[in-house]
This record gives sequence, C-alpha cells and structure tokens, in this order.
Amino acid sequence: MRECRRSNNYRFCNEFFKWRSYLYGIDGHGTGSYSPNTEATHRFTSSSDGITFDFTFCEIDTGGDFLIFRKQDGQKYFFTGDLTGTRFSLSSPFVDVHFTTNGVDQSIGFDLEVIDGYEAFFDVTSLR
Repeated sequence: MRECRRSNNYRFCNEFFKWRSYLYGIDGHGTGSYSPNTEATHRFTSSSDGITFDFTFCEIDTGGDFLIFRKQDGQKYFFTGDLTGTRFSLSSPFVDVHFTTNGVDQSIGFDLEVIDGYEAFFDVTSLR
C-alpha cells in the first residue's frame, strides 16, 4: 500500500490512502492547531461498491468546526469532536468530504484513512 498524492479529485492507490488535515501537536508534528477559516472539499471516488472511512486520530473543535460527508444522492453526514477510532462506510460511487473551520477556536485536526469498498457492518447508520 502507498499513500496517494493530494488533488481535488482523489482516486485510490491500491485501495487505500490517507488524508491528513493540518495535524499538529502529536508525534512531533509541532505545537499548534489547524488553520482558522479553512474550507476544503475533496471527492473520493470508489472503483467498487462504496468507501470506508477510518479516523486513526480525530480532534475537531465542537464550536463550529466540522466534517461533512456527502454521498452521490446528496445525503449528508456531519461529524465534529473526538472521533478517534471511529470507522464507518458509505455505499456510494463517490463521497465528497468537506472540512470547514470558523475563526474562533481550533483543535489538533484529523488523520483519516480512506479505503475503497463498502463494509456493511460499519454502515454509517450504525453510528446513530
């Protein structure tokens, strides 16, 4: 497995890659947080039946910062807070992931593994 290069429209490299936000303060990455007033959207396109997301680390400020996962049919799922260890799957040919932050408080960020393939056991509806 190898990490893919960043672009606005991701494709999978060997069914796996990582997306990191501005991640600081852990594992020697520095002492800070992600940038305020950030807007970033990335499209993840599946070559199979869906996409699975795994937060190996996630700390997003709950005061207005969040990630939105949008399926092809327009259905949206909002996430914020401590999501470390959260894994979920979406059955969709592509998923747009939007990261937005306000100008008030920021946290450390996230490390998100993205895997090509839908895993029914981890369907996003099981989180609710």
